[in-house]
Amino acid sequence: MYRVVDGELTTAIQTTLAEGKGLSLVIPAFNEEAAIATVVAGMIELLKPTGGKFEVLVVDDCSTDSTVEKATQAGAKVIRQGRNRGYGAALKTGIRKAKYGLIAIADADGQHDAEQLASLLIGLGDADVAIGTRYNSPVPFLRKPGKLILKWVANWVTGWKIPDLNSGLRVMRREAILDCMHLAPDGFSFSTTTTIALINNGWLIQWVPIIINPRVGRPSSVKIVRDGLNTILLIIRIVVLFAPLRVFLPVSLFLIVMGLISSISGIILEDNLADRDVIILLSGIIIFFYGILADQLSAIRREMKQ
Repeated sequence: MYRVVDGELTTAIQTTLAEGKGLSLVIPAFNEEAAIATVVAGMIELLKPTGGKFEVLVVDDCSTDSTVEKATQAGAKVIRQGRNRGYGAALKTGIRKAKYGLIAIADADGQHDAEQLASLLIGLGDADVAIGTRYNSPVPFLRKPGKLILKWVANWVTGWKIPDLNSGLRVMRREAILDCMHLAPDGFSFSTTTTIALINNGWLIQWVPIIINPRVGRPSSVKIVRDGLNTILLIIRIVVLFAPLRVFLPVSLFLIVMGLISSISGIILEDNLADRDVIILLSGIIIFFYGILADQLSAIRREMKQ
């Protein structure tokens, strides 16, 4: 970890900001009055001594507490959503409004601080993206199976061993995040989807170890049942969007092979081709062509820019 009081660190961050033509820090917030002022003030305290160009954008997702007032008093520029649209939607709004070449995102609940951001700014180097890899993030027991399955699917789809799939602290070059932001949903799976998309599109990623702080203020809005179902849908979405043939092709080949074996056996042993065998063969062929179609549609979807 890097110390924000280190003068050498300030010079290093100044170099990063200059090379990236400034930094826009985007912080989505919904009812985070307990921590938002501390988070914003800490980030400004880190960045201001560098003399580099920067802005801190707090995207308020229709909070009902004093989040807006406290963020403004701490020195942030606040962008207010017209209605509560979700974590991913808030990030999209902030990224679109950002005016500098480097874009950082961080949470408003106190888990991310200036020292962690400093680690990412130094760790970015020549890479396109620096993602904070959490080593002390507790996961509730009931959420562990879903997270493990999701991580396994992401590793399988990308061919990578991803250290942290959905870290909310990252620094990205503007062109990198804009290249894949259109694929991201409006909910909490923004981080997961963009991580896979960045890898899939060939952007260079640095994984930087961080230690997050305890959450401040209201409890997490994650619900086991609701978000468990969302995780299942996200797994399906990721596979269909990034690697449909990896699912459709094995299933179709299995059905075709089984259908051929059963058909040949029936013809040889019983001199008869059963209706069942024809249905299995046709199912395999249909699934194969559905896979081809899904692969082409997913390729078009990934290349579309909004």
